[in-house]
Amino acid sequence: MTRPDRFRALLRDLTADDRILLECRIVDGWQYNDIATRLGVSRDVLKHRVHQIRTDLRRKAKALQAS
Repeated sequence: MTRPDRFRALLRDLTADDRILLECRIVDGWQYNDIATRLGVSRDVLKHRVHQIRTDLRRKAKALQAS
């Protein structure tokens, strides 16, 4: 499996909710307040979740690069 394929696999391994959240924030450029309103959660909870997801992805990507 090539490196880009491994990174795509990391994204596919996310839950559907996490993929939607990252897509809204990173790909579509939505503000946290807009996403929180759409998903019915608080802005603080949302920011924390995005931080967790991104941190996990970075850690997993770094591990892939080392292998």
